[in-house]
Amino acid sequence: MKTLAGANPSLSIINKTKANQENTVIKTKPVVKTGLVRQPKRETKSLLMSMRIRPSTKEKFDKLRKLYRYSQSDFFDALVAIAEDNAVLDGYKE
Repeated sequence: MKTLAGANPSLSIINKTKANQENTVIKTKPVVKTGLVRQPKRETKSLLMSMRIRPSTKEKFDKLRKLYRYSQSDFFDALVAIAEDNAVLDGYKE
């Protein structure tokens, strides 16, 4: 079983997520146009996902996301991104 770096895997996930967010800042110039302006494509709908987890896991999840001021969906997105990075290192291909 592969573990993440550091003594506490939860904290290393948060630290890696913060580092990724700091490195992915998109700099754009304001665009002034007359007429219609196209907005960049993005995911606009969210989906409801329900899962069964242990109460202790839910408590840890909520404590960590509140500490770093994430919404539930943003925190889950960050966890999936980190898991995907680790999977790529283990040979995962999209």
